[in-house]
Amino acid sequence: MRDSRLILYLPDLVAAVRVAGDGRFPVMEKFLARATRRPVADGSVVLAECFGMPPQEFPVAALEWLGLAGARNPGHWWRADPVHLLVDRDQVVMLPHHTLGVTPEEARALAASINACYADDHMALETPRPDAWHLRTPQAWHCRTWDPARVEDWAITEFMPSGAAAEPVRKLMTEIQMLLHTHPVNQAREAAGQPTINSVWIWGGGPLPDRAARAPARIIASLPLVRGLAQLAGQTSEPWPADLDAQAVKGEWLVALSAYDFGADLTRLERELMVPLWRTLLRGRVREIRFYPGGNSVYELTPLPARHFWRRARALVEQLRGADDSPAH
Repeated sequence: MRDSRLILYLPDLVAAVRVAGDGRFPVMEKFLARATRRPVADGSVVLAECFGMPPQEFPVAALEWLGLAGARNPGHWWRADPVHLLVDRDQVVMLPHHTLGVTPEEARALAASINACYADDHMALETPRPDAWHLRTPQAWHCRTWDPARVEDWAITEFMPSGAAAEPVRKLMTEIQMLLHTHPVNQAREAAGQPTINSVWIWGGGPLPDRAARAPARIIASLPLVRGLAQLAGQTSEPWPADLDAQAVKGEWLVALSAYDFGADLTRLERELMVPLWRTLLRGRVREIRFYPGGNSVYELTPLPARHFWRRARALVEQLRGADDSPAH
């Protein structure tokens, strides 16, 4: 097992823990307490390393759409996620996406209005998930954008699209804000005391590469992004659940899931995912586990420090509190 490594990619765990609040999860707490913490800009760095791609050229939207559609699609793809922007004194703050609770019906209705408005511009908005929308555009906009998960609870000023072609992206976001302002969906949400869906956040664009330079030997994934990466690399991906407690890891494995694969039930996530992986590590069936829970930190653990029982394990919410700090500009 000298060269074996398992990368556990759970990009929404930090957010799920924040929603769940207090609660004790012994295995995850021991893992974080005994692991070495390494800073990363975001999750794209972790996946880019796995597939031999430059992190700065990581087209999230195109890769996700490849994973969803199963085939390459024409046009340029962007994520255009529904958000609520709140005016707070002299700044505009993005609310956490979990506070919106967008329904499939709301997503379809809002997308239909946006598509009708921009049909002549040959744009199309798809809503494969209520909270994750995809925008196809006829042109490529070369600009820097930010994952909204990194922007939530922060003033958006420093996170707006920037670069040579940022102006059309900013303009489109502003126009869609005006379109959504009086939309019947938002009128109904406001009457019900819910935050309105008053903007879309455009990010994650870029051309789909011809191929990935490398891939993990085994990929277990529920995330369209990782399924798309596997397809780009000519590799198969297995669905969850998978038996992670019965065999030794050979080479590099990638397990890429969402906390919501477990119904956002962290007790179930601990029991069905973390406990088998912890046993695999302690039994020496893997040399290292790298754990990305979201935010800007990766936790790396090998069998020897995993046995350092004297390292005090604090509550999970406390240990992850600093893992989602906004990245420095």
